[in-house]
Amino acid sequence: MKQEKTFWAQVVRRDNVLKNIIYTFFLSVASYPRLLIEVFIRQHFGDRYFKLSSALSVFVLLAVMPIPLYRASQILSSGEGTGKFWLMFLSWYAFLIVFLVKAIKRWKETKIIASVLDYNYFSLSEGFINPKAYALIVRILGPNISIRTQEIYVEPAFAFIPGFIFFLIGQPIGIVLMLAAIGHGFSYAAAYKSGDDFFRDVLDKTILARQKKAAFVDQLRPEKCQGVNMRGSKPTDRDSRNEMAAEFSIDGEEPTYAL
Repeated sequence: MKQEKTFWAQVVRRDNVLKNIIYTFFLSVASYPRLLIEVFIRQHFGDRYFKLSSALSVFVLLAVMPIPLYRASQILSSGEGTGKFWLMFLSWYAFLIVFLVKAIKRWKETKIIASVLDYNYFSLSEGFINPKAYALIVRILGPNISIRTQEIYVEPAFAFIPGFIFFLIGQPIGIVLMLAAIGHGFSYAAAYKSGDDFFRDVLDKTILARQKKAAFVDQLRPEKCQGVNMRGSKPTDRDSRNEMAAEFSIDGEEPTYAL
């Protein structure tokens, strides 16, 4: 009977708990700041990725937020020099109206895609950047920009730059746009890091499986085993090591490589 704990889980894999918490946090809360940007520059979302209810939740939250913000600004300034409410928040509500229109348009796209349940489209797709935005990116940065750079740095810039301009002229919506841009970039960075770790784990497990005989049974040095070193006290007899190797797996199932 094979051990429940595999060699990979018990000996090799080391998890950075703090890093995992940070990544999980960004991935879990990222949908809302990303939503504020993606409805403008992306299209054809998967129907299980984009939900109109989420867009409406963001709309309602941001629609009521200016009231306590304005009152707080009045209290802090003793009611003087704060300006009129609409002078501060007209751009805020104008953005919300355009956001709602775009969100409804994106929702209609997802309904068309979801109307046929088949294997033609990934239902969790984050969509793809619309042609006009992509043409602008290519014009400025060239055609060889990677999609990773695009999603982590370039797409957030579509919100951060106008957000910074609004901030400079005293419009609170600028802060919202800048925070959304930062959340967008960090969330995609976390998603790519998670994907990197997954694929590197697959490669490393494959190498471990391939080098199991050489590293454990034959006890060759790491430089002859693609860097693999199966540390721990082992039986001195080769046949015993061979039998022991058959009793543990690298990652839950016995590799097919012959010993």
